[in-house]
Amino acid sequence: MTGAPQVSWALFVDESGQDRRYSPYEVLAGVAIEDRRIWPLICQIADAQRYLFGMPLFEAYGAEAKAKELLKTKTYKLAAQMELFSNEERRQLAKEMLENGDAPSCARLTALGQAKIAYCEFVLKLAEKHQGKIFATMVPRDAPRPPDGDAMRKDYAFFLERFYHFLNQTPDDPMGFLVFDELDKSASHVLIGQISRYFQRTSNGRARSRLIVPEPFFVHSDLSSLIQIADLVAYIVSWGLRLPRMPATTRPELAPLVEIVRRMRYRHLTDGGDAVWGVKEIRDLRPRAAVATKKAMQRNRHKASISNMAGITQSGNTRSGDARLGDARLVGFNADQFFLPAFLAPTGSSSTRAAAMMRVAQRRSSRVMRSSARWPWASSGSRGPAP
Repeated sequence: MTGAPQVSWALFVDESGQDRRYSPYEVLAGVAIEDRRIWPLICQIADAQRYLFGMPLFEAYGAEAKAKELLKTKTYKLAAQMELFSNEERRQLAKEMLENGDAPSCARLTALGQAKIAYCEFVLKLAEKHQGKIFATMVPRDAPRPPDGDAMRKDYAFFLERFYHFLNQTPDDPMGFLVFDELDKSASHVLIGQISRYFQRTSNGRARSRLIVPEPFFVHSDLSSLIQIADLVAYIVSWGLRLPRMPATTRPELAPLVEIVRRMRYRHLTDGGDAVWGVKEIRDLRPRAAVATKKAMQRNRHKASISNMAGITQSGNTRSGDARLGDARLVGFNADQFFLPAFLAPTGSSSTRAAAMMRVAQRRSSRVMRSSARWPWASSGSRGPAP
């Protein structure tokens, strides 16, 4: 069989700020890499660790090197203690610090800090060189959230929508598959169920399953270098990237890394010339149907409260109906339309109450008559003058 080989894209996904305690935004971030570029990129990341640290980071930490450890504020403070080291000297000092953390020195701490920053920047540039695309959602910490259930959150829906558009606009319609950082088993099963129902039970999901494999894969981030890149992107987006009308402060020292992330964002120009971006702020995580249902319930409660208030007012003013009418008939207006609220009903003798009610009716009738003269269509029950 002849022709160009069919390609696919893997979207490596990780999260940042899920505890909603310290991070300014909760971020879901992904890095899409074409299948034929995955292994070369993994090899180059491993080579970068040996070049900058003198050893693989997993051997040093015994676990994934998380972005919050590599790029925390303290790292930048330590890196600025001394002048920049040469590559060879920095690698040697950083390796000594990783192998013997109980014997720190100013030079070792400074070299390790410089190596961490250089590594993060180099890895992002490698992903950019391999034409990686970044997708992300940013959620404020106080954003409304849906109750735990079967519905998939809005940030995941947006995430899958943008990835689908990217695949659909790529020549030959390549397939895409999702690779998530493994959660605990119960959380992973919940996420699998939500994504599966999205692709099977919603019209958008069924359409997008044409290009996206509906069942995600889960891997340990310790064993996947590309999940670590997604973690790095999520952290940088949370602390450094800001979109219009986002007031949260940023860390200016992350600016060089933020610029690389900006260049790697998915971007598409519509036929009308509008730009569609792969990074978006989501201010309400509830699915659209849940938001519409809540608004309808609020409207119904508001209407019910108005009806109850009207009923109470009318029942409170049916007493002394003849006195309420008084001489209002003399002005040629139907005073039965007026009901004096109970809290305004005057006290005292019946004649005093009748006089007060008559004055209220007269004032109201005068206003209505003036309105009728100004807008004659108002008394006919129509909604307004003919267009």
